[in-house]
Amino acid sequence: MKSGPQRRATMRLVRTLKDAGRLEDVDHAEVEAAKGLAQSVDENPANASLWKEYRAQIQRLRELHGDHDDTLDNLIASLSTPVGDSSTG
Repeated sequence: MKSGPQRRATMRLVRTLKDAGRLEDVDHAEVEAAKGLAQSVDENPANASLWKEYRAQIQRLRELHGDHDDTLDNLIASLSTPVGDSSTG
């Protein structure tokens, strides 16, 4: 399975959260949901409903086991990829 930009960004987020001690074994289902939604968004980038679910899941991950952290928000913002068709210039 080829990893698209949202899946890669989600994996970076998961690694960052783990390194910060913000993910525990009990969070496995939340992590897998985020990975699955990221893959779905990569495969169907025009599906607004998928984007809504994906963004909500990412927000849930960010809120697990920690206070709101601007440093993490800045990192996540830097991992985001623009939506749209880059071939239309």
